[in-house]
Amino acid sequence: MKLARTACATAAAIAVGGAMITGTAFAASPNPARTVTGLAGPTGVAVDSTGHLYVGNLTGNTVSIIDPGATTPNPAKTLTGLAMPAGVAVDSANHAYVSVFNAGAVAVFDPGATTLTPSKTLTGLDHPTGVAFDSAHRVYVSNYGTGGGGTTVSVFEPGATTPNPAKTLTGLTTPMGITVDSTNHVYVTNYGGGSASNTVSVFDPGATTANPAKRLTGLSGPSGVAIDSQHRVYVTNLAPAGAGTTVSVFDPGATVANPASTLTGLAGPFGVGVGPNDSVYVSNYGTLGTGTTVAVFDPLVTAPGQPGAPKVTPKVNKTAKIKWAAAAANGDTPTYLVQVAKPGKAWKTFTATTGRKYVGAVPGAKRGRTLQFRIIAVNSAGLGPASAVTTAVMK
Repeated sequence: MKLARTACATAAAIAVGGAMITGTAFAASPNPARTVTGLAGPTGVAVDSTGHLYVGNLTGNTVSIIDPGATTPNPAKTLTGLAMPAGVAVDSANHAYVSVFNAGAVAVFDPGATTLTPSKTLTGLDHPTGVAFDSAHRVYVSNYGTGGGGTTVSVFEPGATTPNPAKTLTGLTTPMGITVDSTNHVYVTNYGGGSASNTVSVFDPGATTANPAKRLTGLSGPSGVAIDSQHRVYVTNLAPAGAGTTVSVFDPGATVANPASTLTGLAGPFGVGVGPNDSVYVSNYGTLGTGTTVAVFDPLVTAPGQPGAPKVTPKVNKTAKIKWAAAAANGDTPTYLVQVAKPGKAWKTFTATTGRKYVGAVPGAKRGRTLQFRIIAVNSAGLGPASAVTTAVMK
């Protein structure tokens, strides 16, 4: 099991009778696992399917590309000639979309391209910042607006270079960061003043106004937003003039952040991206764009999910074959505790394994005796919920 991060988790006692058992998320280390340097006012961040990191340099007018595992940009891959690149996103085919703040456009670069001329340009925007895609390949671009007065997100149909006005997302306050989850809910940060200030608006699939019941609150100048494979939402707290130091993390479905999961040790965090393995990348824009780094955090580890109910095949000589479906790992490979009990009696763990099968002796087994079985997954963050109980008559 992985124990690389600073932990503040205590596993709950194992309950009797198949009760749900949960652990506590590991708190983030105050120090990132590593730092990428050599940037200039870094803003938007994105990671492609091969692990390359893209970073917009707002004050450097470039997009840096960092090879997997590297801590400095690869100069041969730099995208140049951009007028204040604020946001960056990479689609499933590794086309890079760069919001060019001062040009009112999004430049699209083919995979591997470094040419000054993008393959196409999305227009009709007002000081664009965040860029994101949904599962139907629509492109969403937030309009920061002149002087931060923007209130909309423009939506481009697949292949279009001008937005579809009928699908514009409205009711926002200085929208900056944007992301779309696996079910096409759209998340937009509201950086500026007004009724939506210091929140993240959430739009249901196909909606053009936000769902107020899903609004994320308790933020300070939120600018970037991203979602990991466990459906946790990460929001950077840029705060006025880049004075923020944290990233808030929202558990799935929550509208207030989990303080135990806060990412710290940052300096004006602007953009946030999640890599293929749930590593988290945060750009340190700094005070008024003086930052030069991206902080990289290891995947957040939480207690594993619920394993499948065990399939028990009793064998002779007080043995059994037991199989079960895997639990969600949630950032760390789980160990499975195999438990047995007589009906109404206390559960006993009689083996632990990282596999999903056990063949061997069963404590308390006796010909004709009824026993109950369940599985619990545990990792470095604690215990997950117990599986459903399976009852078997031993041979």
